[in-house]
Amino acid sequence: MNLIRQIEEAGSDHLPTFGGNFEGGYCIQQNPAEFADFIRIINSRKVATYLQIGSAAGGSERFLCEQASIPDLTIIDDGNHAKFHVWNQVNKPALKAKGVAVSEFIGSSHTLKAEQFLKALGKNFDLIGIDGDHTPNGVELDWKLVAHFTKPGTWIWFHDISGNLLPPTLHGPKQTWEVVRKAHKIVFETYQHCGIGVIEIIH
Repeated sequence: MNLIRQIEEAGSDHLPTFGGNFEGGYCIQQNPAEFADFIRIINSRKVATYLQIGSAAGGSERFLCEQASIPDLTIIDDGNHAKFHVWNQVNKPALKAKGVAVSEFIGSSHTLKAEQFLKALGKNFDLIGIDGDHTPNGVELDWKLVAHFTKPGTWIWFHDISGNLLPPTLHGPKQTWEVVRKAHKIVFETYQHCGIGVIEIIH
C-alpha cells in the first residue's frame, strides 16, 4: 500500500479541509499527498526525540511516529480542540501500546510553565513541529520557545505556511516561515495545500 493511501485509510479530522477517505480514526489534520511527501523526508534520517507544539487529536503525530519509528514524543497542546478527546482515548494509548514514550504539557505553549516543563525534560530534540496558535505573535513565540531546545542537526517544521486555507489574521505560520527560511538551511517546503516547511539548525 502506498503512503498516501495509508494516510487516507488512517482517517481525516475534516474531509473538506484536509481530504482523505473518511472522518475519524486517527483524525489526521494533514492533506494526504502533502503529508506523504513530508514523511518521506523525515524517513531519510533517524529521529529519536520529537516535540510537537499543537497536536489537536494527535493523529498526525501518531502516524508520523509509527511511520518513522520515533520512540520518544513530547506534546504541548492547550487541549481545547474539539477532537482532543481522540488524543486521550485513541492515539496516545495506541502509541504507548507500541512502546513510544509520551510526555505532554496541556496548557498554553506561551506560558512560563510550558518552558519549565521542557527544561525539566532536559532534551534537545531531533525534530520539532510548530502547529499551535496560528496568529503572527503566537507563531513567533513558539519559534522563540523551541529555539532553546535544539542542537546542530535539529529539524523544525511549520504547518500551514501557504496560508491558503486560513484568514489573514491566522497567517502567522506563513509570515514566520518567510523570515525563518532566509536564515536557515531549507530541508523541504511545499505550498500545494496547507503548506509544510522544514529547516535544519546548523549552529
